[in-house]
Amino acid sequence: MAECGRRGIVVTNAGDVYSDDVADAAIGLLIDVMRRITSGDRFVHDGCWTTSREYPLGAKLGGKRVGIVGLGNIGSRVATRLEAMGCIVSYTSSQKKQSTRFTFYPNILQLAFDSDALVLRCALTNNTRHMIYNKVMKALGKKGIIVNVARGALIDEVELVKCLVEGEIGGVGLDVFENEPNAPRELFELDNVVFCFMQRPLPMNHSMMLLRL
Repeated sequence: MAECGRRGIVVTNAGDVYSDDVADAAIGLLIDVMRRITSGDRFVHDGCWTTSREYPLGAKLGGKRVGIVGLGNIGSRVATRLEAMGCIVSYTSSQKKQSTRFTFYPNILQLAFDSDALVLRCALTNNTRHMIYNKVMKALGKKGIIVNVARGALIDEVELVKCLVEGEIGGVGLDVFENEPNAPRELFELDNVVFCFMQRPLPMNHSMMLLRL
């Protein structure tokens, strides 16, 4: 920053230009995993539909208990969208938000016990690194879903791979990874795993919005 000042370079950030798009991406990943959209697409593209009429049913989003990990700017937008879709929303955060009606949980483990899915939208710090570990995944349960649109290292990726391969959780939607750009290859063939990437496709008009900041 000091060097930018010396050179007369203006430094800014994107503000909340991308906030709605990140929230939309989180909802999209959750619906995709629950309704098995990507795996269904693969089923048809691979020609499996012509030889087999059997395909696992997906799950309904409405009525599900979804826990938001980090109820900040984007987390709040995710929560609002989920509530409109009929979900029961709760959250954990660094502190209880007095301005929200959503139920607060003091820690991630309690939230996982009472949730069908978790959406991660908190910052990566020494305290939050690997906050989603084996015990949290098992508390979420065999049908539980994790969506991470925050930072990859929030999840213990080794334990995540193990739990998914062994069927300890229901599925994941990830657009961030612990060792980017390398996604865990063990998950490539699993139908309950949906990958995206952090530079997820965004509306083209955002470039002009950033220039106006």
